Amino acid sequence: MICKTASFEQTLAPPQEDLPRPMWTRLNVDGIELTNSVEYAGWHETPSELSVCESCWSSCCAMQNLAVVARLGEWLACFPADLTALDAMRREIVSESNLFGHVLLFEPELWRSMQAECQALPAIDSFPGITRGQLLNLWLRQLPQALLNQPRPGDLRNRMESLLASDPLSESEAVQRIDKLLEWVNESPHSEVQGSVAKLGGHLSPLNTLHFDGHPSPAWTCCTATEPLGLVLDHSIVFEVEG
Repeated sequence: MICKTASFEQTLAPPQEDLPRPMWTRLNVDGIELTNSVEYAGWHETPSELSVCESCWSSCCAMQNLAVVARLGEWLACFPADLTALDAMRREIVSESNLFGHVLLFEPELWRSMQAECQALPAIDSFPGITRGQLLNLWLRQLPQALLNQPRPGDLRNRMESLLASDPLSESEAVQRIDKLLEWVNESPHSEVQGSVAKLGGHLSPLNTLHFDGHPSPAWTCCTATEPLGLVLDHSIVFEVEG
């Protein structure tokens, strides 16, 4: 979702033996806790570690709220990490329950105002740009609820076999567009993506909607019908890919 409000709350860190207790700043965004300590969160780890252990004050110990925090054009995106993208050691000890549970999209003006209020919050420019694989992961999280039981890229291609209709693209054109997107991701999943965010109210390119088999039939307004490729996020913005 596109974030609207943020609030900070300062507290003393939980006691740890006789060590001096530093201040922690808890960050809540639209009622969702993003981190329990802005200062100690592992913002720039891979993946980002947003929860800090209350026993040792370390984010790597908590292994909770694992997320991708990446630049999306001038915006900032925060969403659950992809389990399959974790290193082998972490895949053995974490599950879906360890992942951050929300998709948050920050306009640059909001993030900068948050940073002005809490200087420990990293600047947008300090985060890496979103990669092709991460962008696909973020986009697939926009699937209708009825289709979310198959959010993997390969499952999306299989799901296209149950496509009933596409508008304005024909069904074959829609399948071809999805295939082209998946090929683009697979050829270089770790490459950063250049692009820009446009709000739907000011977006002039026609958007394509897919209708799938089901009761009722799930519909997904997913991408632009013309070049350049634009992926619909949060039902209200389009990320237009450059190049």
